[in-house]
Amino acid sequence: MVNFFRKIRRKLLGKNRFRKYLLYAIGELVLLVAGILIALQINNANERRKAFEREQIYLKEFHRDLQLTQQELGRVIQKTARVSRKADSLIRFIVNPRPVADTTFADLTLSGFGFTVFMPSEGVIKDLVGSGQLALIRNDQLRSEIALWETNLEMIRQYEILFKDSYTDFYKVNEQYLDLTRILKNNTPYTTEMRKAFLEDVVLRNKLVRMYNTSQDLNDLYRQKRQDYDTLIKIVGLEIRD
Repeated sequence: MVNFFRKIRRKLLGKNRFRKYLLYAIGELVLLVAGILIALQINNANERRKAFEREQIYLKEFHRDLQLTQQELGRVIQKTARVSRKADSLIRFIVNPRPVADTTFADLTLSGFGFTVFMPSEGVIKDLVGSGQLALIRNDQLRSEIALWETNLEMIRQYEILFKDSYTDFYKVNEQYLDLTRILKNNTPYTTEMRKAFLEDVVLRNKLVRMYNTSQDLNDLYRQKRQDYDTLIKIVGLEIRD
């Protein structure tokens, strides 16, 4: 093809037909530019297709991660709700004590407490942000949610620290009234005197109220986050093309 056009150019120049040669050269240049533009368009179309395919893979994996994250939220919601109920029951008992068996008292004061930490599935988020591929996500809202993922969890992280601290503080005070060696003899860890001192300890009562409040607040934050992720799951679902 190159030799063919070269022969034509030589023929036109040889016959001193400069004007026709000039028109021919311009036409050849136009064809060359058009060919380059077509090649670029094809290449750009291929790149867009590849980017779209990569985006779809990320979106589908992110959708699965969000569903797993919702399950994790269900776990921490149940945990904080259980601690809140246990703390509330113990507060009511301390305020209005009644005769109960030793085992019941031990259950009221020891079982069902603790703390928890929300652990979302973040594989896709870390991959997108860490690899610099976040621009593949074309939806502005989704891209923003992914970029601000950790920032949006900051309030929860702060309350988780407060929740852990409140439990630790309560347990340390409660521990003063425990004799765990009694359990080895099939007894409850509290003596009658220990029970009385436990019920009258104002510091312990305040620690318990603090644990109740932080568990309630954290539970509310988890529930709100579950609603936020429900919305996010719907948005991601609309972006997925099967």
